[in-house]
Amino acid sequence: MIESEQLAAHYGLQTDEELLRLKEESEQLTPAAREQLNNELQRRRIGAAAKQALRVSDEIDTGDDTAAKFSILFPSLGRVAATLKDWRHYRSQTGAWPVFSIAAHVIHGVFLVGWAGYLVWFGVTHKWSTTKLVLVSLPLLLIDTILENWIEGKIRTGELQRYRTKRSK
Repeated sequence: MIESEQLAAHYGLQTDEELLRLKEESEQLTPAAREQLNNELQRRRIGAAAKQALRVSDEIDTGDDTAAKFSILFPSLGRVAATLKDWRHYRSQTGAWPVFSIAAHVIHGVFLVGWAGYLVWFGVTHKWSTTKLVLVSLPLLLIDTILENWIEGKIRTGELQRYRTKRSK
């Protein structure tokens, strides 16, 4: 009985996509886990149409598209495309946009453009060579990248936790 309640609570916190992926591998689950998974799928009214949509989305994700070709030439564009795809996926799962994540990206972009402009202006007014400007910029970009990834991870984790908490109520 306790195991069934724990499984029900666990499945209740998972996204629709996570449940559908579990359903595809349900032969590996215990009978009690399979039963609770089926109960959660029925409670959410997730049926064959959702399974088909998941398969189609997987085929699109693994398909060779033009965006993948551009991301080889311009890795930053690939990262932007992946971020936009993540946001759309979050919205399809939750029904809401990841507002904090979007705001953080916009604020970071404005900050980065402003800081880069200031650094170039400072370099020009102090007659820095291009080499000196690049050597000063590289450590700053490294620090920016590390901080950006850390902050982005914290924001993403917080958004997912808020969604799961809201959904479990």
